[in-house]
Order: sequence, then C-alpha cells, then structure tokens
Amino acid sequence: MTAITPVPTQSITSELASSPTTPIGFLDALAVALHRFGAPAHRIEPLLGQVADRLGVRGDFFVEPTAIHLALETEDGPISRFSRVEPGQDDLERLAELDALTLALVQGDLDLAAARSRLDRILAAPPRYGAAIEAFGFALASSTAAVFFGGGIRECLAAGIGATGVALLARSLARLPSATPIFEGLAAFALASTLAALSWWIPLAQDVATLAGLIILLPGLRLTVAVSEMATGHLSSGVARLASTAVSFGSLGFGALLATRMMHVILGAEASPQLPATLPTTATWIALAIAPVGFAILLRAAPRDWLAILLTAPLGFLAARLGDATLGADLGPFVGAFGVTAASNSLARWRNRPASVTLVPGILMLVPGSLGFRSLATLLTHDVVLGLETAVEMLTVAMGLVGGMLVANVLAPARRAL
Repeated sequence: MTAITPVPTQSITSELASSPTTPIGFLDALAVALHRFGAPAHRIEPLLGQVADRLGVRGDFFVEPTAIHLALETEDGPISRFSRVEPGQDDLERLAELDALTLALVQGDLDLAAARSRLDRILAAPPRYGAAIEAFGFALASSTAAVFFGGGIRECLAAGIGATGVALLARSLARLPSATPIFEGLAAFALASTLAALSWWIPLAQDVATLAGLIILLPGLRLTVAVSEMATGHLSSGVARLASTAVSFGSLGFGALLATRMMHVILGAEASPQLPATLPTTATWIALAIAPVGFAILLRAAPRDWLAILLTAPLGFLAARLGDATLGADLGPFVGAFGVTAASNSLARWRNRPASVTLVPGILMLVPGSLGFRSLATLLTHDVVLGLETAVEMLTVAMGLVGGMLVANVLAPARRAL
C-alpha cells in the first residue's frame, strides 16, 4: 500500500548515477519496480544480471525486502547506488510486462532509451481493478476459504462480508501512510469484533469465519518466499522477510484477541461455541473452481491469464490432497508445490509468459498462513504446548512447499527468471 521512493545515497559519478537513461539509472528503476510488484530477491538479482550484461556493464546486486544496492563497473568508472524501498502489492500483470520488457531488451529488440520509456509507461499505468472489483475478490477468496476450513453457509457469508469490510478499510487507510503499520492489527480487530457481536444473534463458528475473513492478510506466502530465499542462499533477505512475517502474525493475532476480550467485556459473556453446518462434498469442488478467480483479482492478474490460472491453481490443492492420502500429511505440501510448479513452468514455456503468473495463485492456495494464525492464537490464550506444535507444523508445511518448488524447478525448469 505504501509508495516506494528510491533514495540514492552514494555515487562515485553522481551525474551518471542519477540519470534515468544511464545503465545504473535504468537498473535501479527496474529493480525498484520488480520489488514493488512482488518479485522476491532470488528472482530479481539474476534478472538484473542479465540486463546488466546486455548493457555492457559488470554488476553486483543485493536485494532485501527494504533496500536495493547496485554496484556497477562502467567505462566511466565504478558507480554504486542504494535505494530504500517499502514492500508494495503483488501485481502479476505488471510483473509479466516487466518480464517482457527485459526479454526484449536482452534480445536486442529495444535500446536503453526505448526500454526506459516503456518502463515509465508500465509504472504510470493505473491498477487493473477498481475498489468494487477488489472488494469482490476479497469476499470471494474468503468465502471459499471458509469452505476449505470446514465452515458452513453462515461462515461463508460472514467471512465474505467481513473480508469486504477489510478491503474497504485497506482503501481508506491507503490515503494515510502513517496508518500503514497498524493496518493488519486494526483489520483483525474490526473483523473479529464484528463477528463476535454477530455470533450473539446468529449461530456462527466464529473462529472459522474470522480465519477465513483474514485469509488474504495472513502472510503465508511471505513465509514461503522467506524460506525459499534462505534455501537459495539469499540469507539476509530471507531472514528479514521471516521477521516481517512474524510481526504480521503478531499484529493479526493480537488484534483478533483484543477484539474477542473487549466484546466479552461489553456483552458480559462469550457466545457459546458453535459447530459449523456440514456442507456437501460438491461445495468443496465448487469452491476449488471459483477460488482462483478471487486470487486472480487480488493479485491483479491480466484477464488474458485468467484461464491459465483457473486451470493451474487448483492442481496444487488436488496434488496436496493426493499426497496426503498416499504419502502422509507431512509430504502433502511437497507434492502439491511440486505439481503446481511443474505445471506452471511447463505452461509458461508454451505460452511464453512468466511462470509466476500461475505459480503465485497456486502456491497461495497451499500456503500455511492459517496454521500460523492458529498457533499464535493458541499461544496468546496460554496454550503454549499446542501453540508451539502448530508453529512447528507451519514451518514444516513451508519447508515442504519450498522443497517441492525447488525440485520442480530442477526437473521442469522455466525459461524466464520470473
């Protein structure tokens, strides 16, 4: 949600380093754009290396979740640049456009000036979807998540309504940069308090509805990326992202706990726990078919990629279920991640599109964010043993996902860095 502002701090040749039409100016702008739209460090750095080779400079690149450092050797001498950045929002369409831009530049179809002009147009383009469609995406993703968590029709409706409120809150706070640090905790507080009050008049499995309503904010994907970065040798970025994940889990868990305790004080007692009504098996298949639509909207995928996402994203979920049944629950995430990564890489080679377009939604349907939230909730309610057990399970799931992705990238590699 926060705008990204590069801040150059040091340059041996300041005029060259600050000019947007020089190699370092272009590489810096490209790195910030990739970072802003969701590319991880282990994807950005090799892509910058390819572009630097095409521009005739030797470069070293260091990417972290909050900083980008470029050091180049040019004909005019060494040049360095440091940019302070803030995480942006995943945007699969613009990541695909940046991938096409770098491919055209590396292949010699664009010169540096044309590439910079095209990059500026990509950055200046408005978001693909407006507030209403984005809110619909929140509601759809949360409603289908409630089905996967075992919720009934009441939990699905409550989660969808709550997620719509979270989307509207996100839009409102986007105009207040100072409120960004408290957004996750405030969203969890607002959602949990609303559902706690609602559960007094309507029989509702409050924990299922709350978890599903917050599913988009749970940093399970960030956790998976952090483990992936550490597994590929990007330790600094991975550790920093892991710390950010822990803070997000803490904010969400504390906000939900505070809301529950406050509503208990206001209403005088807690509503009696409710078991969700059991939905037929066909509900899971329907949710599996339409959930990728919600994720495609939230990840701002281009309409041309929707069909590929609809076909690919459920594969990981189905492969994970198959792995659970045949190899055990511990290896289910590995099988699921392997299946969706191999399918995404193969489809990307055929469509000549970046694999991340279909891989990110597929992994998002597998990430262990819900386990992280449950472990934190149990810790905050003083059930330390169960909380630690769930946290270990969450890390095991994350490592299984990363392992499946790495193996699939070896056996069925993608042609493109993204």
